[in-house]
Amino acid sequence: MPWLGSTPALAGGEVARRLEFPELLEELAARTRFARSAEALRALTPLADREAIEARRQRVAAWLRLLEEGREPELAGLADLGEAIARARTPGAQLPGELLRDLARCLQALVRLGDFLAVERARAPQLLADWGNPPDLRGLAGEIERAIDEAGRVRDGASPELARLRAAIQGSETRVRSRLDALIKERLAEGERDLRPRLRGGRLVLPVRREQKSQLPGIVHDSSASGKTLFVEPLETVELNNAISALLAAEARECARVLKALTARVGAWVEPIRACLDAYHRLELPLAAAQLARERGWQWAEWSPPTEDRLVLRGAAHPLLARYLPAGAPPVPLALDLGAAQRLLLVTGPNTGGKTVLLKTLGLLVLMNQCGLPLPVAEGSRLPLFTGLFADIGDEQSLRDSHSTFSAHLARLGEMAAGADPGALILVDEIGDGTDPEEGAALAQALMGHWIARGARAVVTTHFGVLKGFAQATAGAVNGAMDFDAVQRRPLFTLSLGVPGASRALATARRLGMDPGVLAEAERLLGAEAMSLEALLERLERETQAAATARSEAERLRAEEQRLAAEYGERLAHVRGEERAILAAARAEAERFLAQARRDFEQAVKALREREADRESIREGRALLARLADALPAPPAAAAEPLPPLVHWRAGDRVRVRASGQTAEILEAAGNGRLRVSLRGLSIVLPIAELSPLPAGAGAPEPVSARERFAGVSYEAAGPESYRLDLRGMRAEEASEALDSFLDGALLAGFHLVEILHGKGEGVLREEVRRRLSRDPRVARFTLADQNRGGSGVTVVRLAGDGEAAPGGPRHDD
Repeated sequence: MPWLGSTPALAGGEVARRLEFPELLEELAARTRFARSAEALRALTPLADREAIEARRQRVAAWLRLLEEGREPELAGLADLGEAIARARTPGAQLPGELLRDLARCLQALVRLGDFLAVERARAPQLLADWGNPPDLRGLAGEIERAIDEAGRVRDGASPELARLRAAIQGSETRVRSRLDALIKERLAEGERDLRPRLRGGRLVLPVRREQKSQLPGIVHDSSASGKTLFVEPLETVELNNAISALLAAEARECARVLKALTARVGAWVEPIRACLDAYHRLELPLAAAQLARERGWQWAEWSPPTEDRLVLRGAAHPLLARYLPAGAPPVPLALDLGAAQRLLLVTGPNTGGKTVLLKTLGLLVLMNQCGLPLPVAEGSRLPLFTGLFADIGDEQSLRDSHSTFSAHLARLGEMAAGADPGALILVDEIGDGTDPEEGAALAQALMGHWIARGARAVVTTHFGVLKGFAQATAGAVNGAMDFDAVQRRPLFTLSLGVPGASRALATARRLGMDPGVLAEAERLLGAEAMSLEALLERLERETQAAATARSEAERLRAEEQRLAAEYGERLAHVRGEERAILAAARAEAERFLAQARRDFEQAVKALREREADRESIREGRALLARLADALPAPPAAAAEPLPPLVHWRAGDRVRVRASGQTAEILEAAGNGRLRVSLRGLSIVLPIAELSPLPAGAGAPEPVSARERFAGVSYEAAGPESYRLDLRGMRAEEASEALDSFLDGALLAGFHLVEILHGKGEGVLREEVRRRLSRDPRVARFTLADQNRGGSGVTVVRLAGDGEAAPGGPRHDD
């Protein structure tokens, strides 16, 4: 079968059991419809062949893509009926109506599945290939549905004879009931006429009290449990009931004939039906895996190339651990990164700190990955292809109860020594435990050295202090510690590489409430040297945790810096786009004005010629038009300038203001991607996007023309000291003074687009601002802002270049 494959397995069943792989397979099996699919998943074997694993992954990935897009086939009614309908091939066989009804539902589900896969052939060609090209089952499903109803009963319309018989039965029963009603009225007193006909032995009878029997002579077919009620068939209705019985027998014969005919039709289709069911069985295995992955949010781990041979887990979790945790408590994610040179990881730390769970998580994720399954990991996780997996894991504190003897432990270690090849992964919990500590530690060192020399990869846990020194001093080995919160005295269930961990047996005992006197005696017996080593390890753990916290904060700040740079780049592009639009509109308006002026001038020239005016005046007029055309602003640039590269800014650095070309000095950071700078003795706040760094010792920039100085200028609102002036709440006199000072500072800084925030209100402050701007020689034009930048509550002002007013005075566009 394409999904199961038949290549050598990664690990034996006993190793899979120690890693709790069968429990995971049960979760997959629970999502199947066919019993044989569930059994196949329970027997699923991790593979050691990359091509076979990829074949599995492709099919799971195809289903997962469809499920994530909300595209899932409707499979209601699908059941594995292959064996149930096998007897339909026997001559004269008759399948029951209920089975035929279930078969019709199953056939319709198979038809829907085939149609679904045909529609999705572009997204999931592998699934359509596994489905194959089965025969069309619609016709057979339709025949059955036309003959069998939802209750499994043969429909009236299954044959003309059956329809006739049932109509005759209904008419006969109506006549019998009418005759019984008449007998009740004729023979019984007024208060005894509430009898209703009943069926006994296929015949319509009346329930009468024993003492009334003489009033209704007839055949007694039954009596109540107490014997007080008799079920009597009156003599007058015996012949009518006999006729009904004959009709019922004929009906049963006709129904049997219809069922046999349908059974014969099914018998001719048994093999095609089985082929379709087998095809769905092939599809159901990866579908179950995709359904579980979508439900849990699992994703794929990348393959680590053989040349890299890295083992990286990010945000990894044991897929079964959640069932052992308190409700709502998520597992602590695991992070692990071992390079090609790090062949052995020795993990130390306190009991109940997560060492065993670490081993089981790693082993189970490797098994899942080499079964072609998605994993509970974050993006960036990658695993090598392992050719062998060995595990000796004790379960006294972890996910199940199990006890192994030291002899069994040694036997498994012997297997690991023999199978330690470059493609092997070895997982050992509490190596060398269960015997004399010195001998156990010596054996552990010898085994770990052997595994490193053979090129295998091993992850080992221990409490032996001497092994921590071995890992520190041996090439190819690295220490790892399960982190512990020394203040709260509790494990953190996270792993730190590069440092050994303290065992913290006494700290754990203290947390669990052991007698302080006993703990004090244990510390005395342990000795000052051992306590000093524990204290040193605790300090290393604290420093490692602090470094990890600092690294996390640095990464957060770097991400925030990149986000701000992208945000300001977008804002800069938006503002420059608005500026280009304004310039284009202004130029178009000026060109329209100039064209009209030319037309008016030529008409005037024509009139002057008729009056024989002097030619010198005409030449002067045309020269004036040429000068007006030359004075038109240049068209806006086709694209905004790129955002300057991200650099490190320091107080005292000299920078160039991109808008004006002037040199300024950085004073301090102002937050939100802005800097406070000193420009011509003024302290102002500017966005970083408007500044370019200058090399140390750079002099003042070359002078530039007014047109160059004001080209491409943009600004960002940056608080009360930026070039957006907020006048709200001020009296007219205060607003006038603030506006006058603000315009001076804006011109000095080289800005030519500014905003005056006066609010909407009753419009008094807005009109005062417009009145002042219309008479100010520093203002070229002004207009109300777009709705997305404040609308009638904000006035946008364009300042005149080089401190000169625009020809004709300020102009407003609204």
